[in-house]
Amino acid sequence: MARTSLRLLVVVALVAAVLGGVGGVAVAADGSISGRVGEGFDTQGNFQPLELVDVFVFDAGTGTQLDAATTNASGLFSFTLAPGTYKLKFEDNIGDFAFEYYNNELSLAAADVVTVTSGSNTSVGDVILQVGGNITGVVTGQGSGTLSAVQVVAFNEAHGFQSSPVLTAIDGTYSIIGLPAGAYKVRFADTVTAPPRPYQTEWYNDKVNQSSATPVTVTSDATTAGINAVLTLPAGVGTISGTV
Repeated sequence: MARTSLRLLVVVALVAAVLGGVGGVAVAADGSISGRVGEGFDTQGNFQPLELVDVFVFDAGTGTQLDAATTNASGLFSFTLAPGTYKLKFEDNIGDFAFEYYNNELSLAAADVVTVTSGSNTSVGDVILQVGGNITGVVTGQGSGTLSAVQVVAFNEAHGFQSSPVLTAIDGTYSIIGLPAGAYKVRFADTVTAPPRPYQTEWYNDKVNQSSATPVTVTSDATTAGINAVLTLPAGVGTISGTV
């Protein structure tokens, strides 16, 4: 057989394998998930989109994150995925809206499953994010005034998640924003190691651990203020101050 004819047969066989699958087994075409994210509808019924919301897609069986996208100016997002089952998470990292899993859940375990079929789009429709609540306060050191660079984190035990850590400013103030409504326990941990710091880690309200911490109630579109802390130095460590 001529070399040209042999090459042609090899090419045809390769193309057939790609199109028809290996060993005669058909390869399923990808499907997709799409939707749009917003803050709701105005009085005229117009959708109010949210741009730059991060959308994450997880394997529904393993919980592994597979992909991420960001909503456009119209609040739209989409993923091209193999046929299977998935879960979605939405995070507004630049605004005041609370995160959620599809469909209006606060944990991956509770999230609704989204099924993708070969060659088809699965629309999750309009995802409406809720305005989050905030926690604010001031951190001081016993006998030393306000403390900067203290890490503050809020833990939601009911749903098993925590806020992103924030650091106190030079005046000791902090703000944790965009939290889903619920009860939180707040931890204060000094990140400065230069003597006489660090101060001892503390939970609100003057508690030594999470189990004994006083819960802080957060409501949507409201600020829970005055969640303050006065940190103490370890036993045997003190400060010296005066005027020369």
